[in-house]
Amino acid sequence: VSTQSTGAYREAKHWVKLAGPTLFAPLLEQGIKMSERGGFGKYLIILIITDGEINDMKETMQQVERASSLPISIIIVGVGAASFENMDRLDSDDHKLTEKAERDIVQFVPFRKFAHNPSALAKVTLKEIPTQVEEFMNVRGVRPEQIRDTSISHVPLRKSSIQKAAK
Repeated sequence: VSTQSTGAYREAKHWVKLAGPTLFAPLLEQGIKMSERGGFGKYLIILIITDGEINDMKETMQQVERASSLPISIIIVGVGAASFENMDRLDSDDHKLTEKAERDIVQFVPFRKFAHNPSALAKVTLKEIPTQVEEFMNVRGVRPEQIRDTSISHVPLRKSSIQKAAK
């Protein structure tokens, strides 16, 4: 997250209208399917930028639990003045999210806390990713030299594909 990124957010917020309901489960389901197709050596990082509380918390928790056994990390950036209480619940740093969750895979960052400090925003946003990747690999006995494909790809999720997944 750079000064350029925060500048792009500030510019976009004037013409992008965020609206509810806020449903994470369909998005996470799509990420899980992508991860399951990705094969050995792929690690998916899902970035969610939201302005509201989660309206499908039960389903979202189920998807996070399911994703916790896959090579997935989830970063949630909360923008605006909402309380984001449910995001704090998902970011289970000091405990497992559910009894069945394999590991903590969610990092929640309130944008307003770091809006004027892009380097701190980047640091806190990415802080848990190395540990999450390492935990996933260690549990499976994967050593770094076993991973051949280190390419990075960006797959934008379109609203229409998320709506289809929700049906």
